[in-house]
Amino acid sequence: MSEMFKDLVILEMANNHMGDLNHAVNMINEYSKFIKLFPQLKFCMKFQMRDLDTLIHTSHKVNSENKSVQRFTSTKLSLENFDLLNKLCKELGFLTACTPFDEASVQNVIDLNFDILKIASCSNDDYPLFAEIVKHDKPVIMSLGGVDLLTIDNSVSFFVNRHKDIAIMHCVGEYPTLPENLQLNQITFLKNRFNLPTGFSTHESPNDIEAIKIAVSKGADIYEKHIALKTSEYSPNVYSVLPNQLEKWLNALVQSKAYCGLEKSRYIPSSKELSDINQFKRGVFLRRNIDLGETITRNDVYYAIPNLCLDGQLSSKHMSKYAFITAKENLLADSPLFAESIEYVNIKEKIYDITQTIKNFMKGKNILIPTKSYLELSMHYGLDEFYNFGCGIFPLINRDYCKKYIILLPRQTHPEQYHLEKEETFILQSGTLELQLNGVNQHYKTGDIVTINRGVKHQMFTENGCIIEEISTTHFTKDSYYTDEFINTNKNRKFTVNFWAHEYN
Repeated sequence: MSEMFKDLVILEMANNHMGDLNHAVNMINEYSKFIKLFPQLKFCMKFQMRDLDTLIHTSHKVNSENKSVQRFTSTKLSLENFDLLNKLCKELGFLTACTPFDEASVQNVIDLNFDILKIASCSNDDYPLFAEIVKHDKPVIMSLGGVDLLTIDNSVSFFVNRHKDIAIMHCVGEYPTLPENLQLNQITFLKNRFNLPTGFSTHESPNDIEAIKIAVSKGADIYEKHIALKTSEYSPNVYSVLPNQLEKWLNALVQSKAYCGLEKSRYIPSSKELSDINQFKRGVFLRRNIDLGETITRNDVYYAIPNLCLDGQLSSKHMSKYAFITAKENLLADSPLFAESIEYVNIKEKIYDITQTIKNFMKGKNILIPTKSYLELSMHYGLDEFYNFGCGIFPLINRDYCKKYIILLPRQTHPEQYHLEKEETFILQSGTLELQLNGVNQHYKTGDIVTINRGVKHQMFTENGCIIEEISTTHFTKDSYYTDEFINTNKNRKFTVNFWAHEYN
């Protein structure tokens, strides 16, 4: 998002200057006070410009009964007036924007060096006007009142495909807009559909501050409000705010932003929030005496309140299946388990990394794994050696018959083992495999089949990775015998992952 658009408040003067230069100057000076009152916001003063000589039809140039023509002709400002007002706004700290309603006015806006080109709702499908606007390197804000979705898609695409810096504005073009017609959910809809800075251009009652609160909560980036100044000579219309009304509106805007907080990232809890919540967490206490160097499992602890979590006691969140805990000293039953008394290792990130590596390796291999299946990781020499020694296994069926997929990653070895009860057949679905059978090396490629009889020692290695479909008789948990006795005694050799199908759990 262009930084210009973020937290931008557009004060729409429109024709409320009444064609009176002094009145316009007074308005700008009066509303400039909000720049200092609300430094967290950016303010833009917006004007409207029409080349009446070309915009108004010949038959309406004299004595027209059309109210819009009467309004525009009676409030006309000269280009010299616009230039003076634009410069005054910039001197006071405003950004400036102007809405051109015709091609000649586009060039005038450019010549006068307004900061932003604004497209009115009545022009949001005006392609001749678009064609003139895109000739110039100015940010564009387009209001989307009164138009169907296909037209919006086409209009937005026109500017996006020409790499223009564009923002869009949800707008309901009823003057004034009744609360039930505000359609504020459109802000979220438009943001999600176009991924562009999205604003709220308002025409509700000047005393309404509820709509802006909702607009902020819906993620609006830009806020537009019609402004006026009441004098003995001029009265505001029914949808333009006076300075005191704008102040209330801005206070509601700023307060709502504070209430809504962060949008793009997770917030950081305050120390008070942590303290208030942690007092209700269950602390970890020991069921039995624990000796120095002993492994502490979930069977060795219980959870209770009150806790000492703020003083370093572990809470129930620390006792997941990914946690491995070893006592650094002798510990007594019913005592709280403190972090300083243990060595604590959480392997979830490493398991997640392995799982994603296996998923990425399988992409494009046309292997269908039911999402309800689990992934079994064999870690023969521990987690840190998995990429050298190990494999991933998807057990699919285990009845009188059994089916699995075995995944070996590049340069991964499955150590030598044998089975006494199971006979298995390997079908190599992808990659190449070096299979050692009773000490004899065999080379297999994609599509090859090999049956491994009961009692045959077999070791696997792959240079570039492979996927093996295993079809066998019933698999028994204690029917894998390794020739390296260390593996047979490794109680943490297997690890089951249930979130393999998801990005994270």
